[in-house]
Amino acid sequence: MLSVHLKRKITIISVLALFILAGLYSLWIAINNWFIEYHFLFQSPVQISFYKPVQVVKNEWLRPTIIEVVNELPELKNLTSIEKYICDKWGPYNCRLAVAVIKTEGLSYDKDGNVIPDRFHIEKDGTVSIGITQINSVNWELEGCSLQEIADPFKAVDCGYRIWDRADGEEGNGEGAFTPWGSFTDGNFRRVL
Repeated sequence: MLSVHLKRKITIISVLALFILAGLYSLWIAINNWFIEYHFLFQSPVQISFYKPVQVVKNEWLRPTIIEVVNELPELKNLTSIEKYICDKWGPYNCRLAVAVIKTEGLSYDKDGNVIPDRFHIEKDGTVSIGITQINSVNWELEGCSLQEIADPFKAVDCGYRIWDRADGEEGNGEGAFTPWGSFTDGNFRRVL
């Protein structure tokens, strides 16, 4: 039989061994979790690079940052139903500019506050621009831009958005340009911003 003194030593050694194993297991888990979250990146402390003396580089706009800032802008107030529709169509980033361009182009109201949809303008080149978005006759063959459709103010906004969306050279990307409208290119839209 084992002596009491020897039993105590075995018990103490067993308990110490369990604590050491539990500590090693905890350390192993902690190291594993660290490597799940982090890794070592080895790189050369010195790099030599050669560059072209002149490059043409496309501007990269910070669109996500702009969208974050725009989402923090206060809501526009006192908009008519057509102006709200314009803002819904162009989104918060282009809303004010779109409303200003369209107001300068042909959006106007009668004394009762109704939209006057039949504004027209004969251009210097002989073409005709009609409606609140002043859709030029060269665009009347586009889907959604027929003369009958642009007589309706809301459909004229839809057509204007399509022309805006195509103006950057790529349709459907939601990143257009107001350059097809003279009030934008001559800066006249600024008077109603």
